[in-house]
Amino acid sequence: HVAGKSTFIRPSEAVYNGSTDFFVTLLTRLQAREKVGIVHCVPREGTPGFIGALIPQLEERDEDNEQIRPMGFHIIRLPFADDIRKLNYEPSIEPNAAQVDAAKSLILKLKAKQFSANLL
Repeated sequence: HVAGKSTFIRPSEAVYNGSTDFFVTLLTRLQAREKVGIVHCVPREGTPGFIGALIPQLEERDEDNEQIRPMGFHIIRLPFADDIRKLNYEPSIEPNAAQVDAAKSLILKLKAKQFSANLL
């Protein structure tokens, strides 16, 4: 079992009549309550399903009323208990104060003063 990328879903009236009303109601209720849905998802008939988290995403528009993000859900595959392993991390070298200061200085120089996702 592998954790992968999320899948974005939207309703389809052509496939399921009335799906948009249900979809929008569920999305707005989850968003208003700051909750996620836990679902059993079967991506295609005949394939094994998985347990996932249904994360709501409201529509977002810019100042020109152009859509930035569509309304929908992200489904994130949740791992099974045996997929979760403990991370045994032991730092081998501790940085000294001069190294920490140099890293902080470098990071401050890398920050973009004006960044917008629209530039991507």
